Amino acid sequence: MNIITWNANRVNRWALLWGDALVTALNWDVICLQEAGNPDPAWGAAQSDTGPSHPNAPESVRLRRYSYTPPMFPGPLCVMHAEWSGRQKNHLVMVTQGVASRPYELGGDQGIRPVLGVKARLTWPVTGATEDILIACTHVVASSKADWEMYDVAQKLRLNAPILNCTGWVVGGDLNCEPAKQRYLDTPSITGQWPGFPTHTSGNVFDYLIAEPNHLFDCTNHNWVQGAAASDHFLVSYTQVGGPAIQIL
Repeated sequence: MNIITWNANRVNRWALLWGDALVTALNWDVICLQEAGNPDPAWGAAQSDTGPSHPNAPESVRLRRYSYTPPMFPGPLCVMHAEWSGRQKNHLVMVTQGVASRPYELGGDQGIRPVLGVKARLTWPVTGATEDILIACTHVVASSKADWEMYDVAQKLRLNAPILNCTGWVVGGDLNCEPAKQRYLDTPSITGQWPGFPTHTSGNVFDYLIAEPNHLFDCTNHNWVQGAAASDHFLVSYTQVGGPAIQIL
């Protein structure tokens, strides 16, 4: 399992993202991008589109899926964009190398920022056992309530996983709260993985991953690496050694 996450925060996000050595190496399964702005015209026409958000539901989310080959890449990537009505800078993007059948909005439109997700199948080494999970991206509000908002995100993912025939979930992004302060980590079935170095210019660790059940992070070793792309956040990559392989569904 290899997941990259970055809060681009309105810098030249696409040139920096597609030029980062951790991205061009193609040793990743999923990229989680926050504050992604509007869809890039270079992506062309959307392959799927949930349509305009309802005017009477200002927090509703529009989902689009694209097939796009970045400059100097050998082939197309699957790019999924979540547009949160009226809040352009908070839009989310997930990129996968495998084609996703569809993107999901997993936050429930309840005032929290979108939770963009896809289904994936994990295949465990040695045993060959498989299980289907949700992989999601979010960006919670930067405030003293960030831990509570992320607690709400975890509850939504816990609710949606069985509905979508999944056994669990992994969520990454800008969680705007130091891991030690996250309330949901007191739940035995939930665990997290985060870098041993700051991911933000403030010196804090805000960009990391949470999962339930906790065996989704079982592996020989956990590796975090900082990329070159940066805004006030640094692009970071999480790689499991000896962990499960991912197939995007």
